[in-house]
Amino acid sequence: VGPAFLEGITGIAGNTVAILDLQGVIASGSGLSGGTIYADTVVNDLEMAANNPAVAAIVLDINSPGGSVFASATIYEAVRACPKPVVAYMGEMAASGGYYIACGSDYILAHPATLTGSIGVIWQFTNAEKLLDMLGVQTQVVKSGQHKDQGGYHRPLTEQELEMYQEIVDEAYEDFLQVVADGRDLAPEQVRELADGRVFSGRQAVELSLADAEGDLDDAIAVAASMGNIEGTPSLLHIQHQPGLLDVFLSYFSSVQRPPEAALLEELLNADAARPQYLYVAP
Repeated sequence: VGPAFLEGITGIAGNTVAILDLQGVIASGSGLSGGTIYADTVVNDLEMAANNPAVAAIVLDINSPGGSVFASATIYEAVRACPKPVVAYMGEMAASGGYYIACGSDYILAHPATLTGSIGVIWQFTNAEKLLDMLGVQTQVVKSGQHKDQGGYHRPLTEQELEMYQEIVDEAYEDFLQVVADGRDLAPEQVRELADGRVFSGRQAVELSLADAEGDLDDAIAVAASMGNIEGTPSLLHIQHQPGLLDVFLSYFSSVQRPPEAALLEELLNADAARPQYLYVAP
C-alpha cells in the first residue's frame, strides 16, 4: 500500500523507474563535472530513458539552486516533451532554475525541509574599477559602439544600459511566471504574488500549490511507479555520470597551474554571473 496521494494516478505500462540525478548549478553544454547540471547531458539522458522500453516512468532527483536561463529552459522543454510520466523530487534545494525544471514534470514531490521557489531572474555585474586602479591595471578599450564594452569590469553600467538589461530580465521573468502558471495550473497573477524571489520550505510549497505533496525520494519512486502502471516493486535504473580518470587529471592540473592571485581574481570577478540566471543566491 503506497502513500494516500497515489490514489487515482495512472499512466503507461512498464516495470522500471529511471532516476536522473540532477545535482548542482544548471549550465549549458555537456560534461561530467561534479556540481554542474549540463543541459545537453540531461536532455540526452531523458531521451535515453524515454526510448528504453523497460522504463515506464522517470524521476528527476533535483538538488539545485538554479543557473543559466537558457539551460533551465532547455531542460524544461525536454521534460515537457517526454512521452513518459516524469515525477520531480525536490531534495535539499530546488530553487529558481531548479524549480523551473520541476514545473515541466507531471507531479512534484517536495521534502518538507527543502528550499524551493526563488521564482525570479538575477543578472549580476561586477565593477572592479577601484580594485584595478589599486593594482595598477589600466584598461584601454577600442570599440565600435558606445555599448560594446557594457558590463566590463573597468566601469559601471550607465543608466541607459541598466534599463536595457532590465528589459531582458523582465522578459525572462515573465517566461518564468508563465512556466509556473502552466505547470501548476495557477493564474499568472496568483504566481506573481509569490514570485518576488523569496524561497519557501517544501511544506509551504505544497500549501501554496507549488508542489503536489510532501515526501522523500522513495515516495517519488512510488508515485512514478503508479503513474507507469507498475505492479509491485519497480526495478530502478539510476542514470548517473561519474567523471573518468582523464576528467579528474584535467581538473587537478587546471587548478594547480593557476597562481592563487588568478584564482582570487576569477572568484571576485565571477565571469559566470555575467548572464541572466534563474538562480537562488544564498545570503
